[in-house]
Amino acid sequence: MISIKSAIKTSPYALVYGKRLVLPIHIELPELKILQEIEDHDFEPLQSRYNQLLKLEEDRNKPYDSFQHTYHILKKWFDKKKSSRMKFELGDIILKWDEERENIGRHQKFDSLWSGPYIITQAMQNNMFKLQYIIG
Repeated sequence: MISIKSAIKTSPYALVYGKRLVLPIHIELPELKILQEIEDHDFEPLQSRYNQLLKLEEDRNKPYDSFQHTYHILKKWFDKKKSSRMKFELGDIILKWDEERENIGRHQKFDSLWSGPYIITQAMQNNMFKLQYIIG
């Protein structure tokens, strides 16, 4: 904490910058707690400032908590939507994503990254299929 010098009745910071220094909460709160423990008698201005800082920190955490709550609700909704997979059957006509060309530099700006069309000819295990290219 910037201490007020008794000779000049102000702090050096106030003389240089023309205003009182306000420390960030994460620095000022521990200092105030230590000063409160050192003081033998109940120091009212110190307690008042400590309570003010605690309220300020609480007010700053409210929007963050609200954001976290909204974020989790949206995440649940999107995860539920994402988890529903399409069911493919024999005879379905599909396009296949070209994984080899999806990396930057492997394709031009307007190149299609889909190949096909293919028709599903045989169903294997674990959502695997045999495909046959349809000549169009």
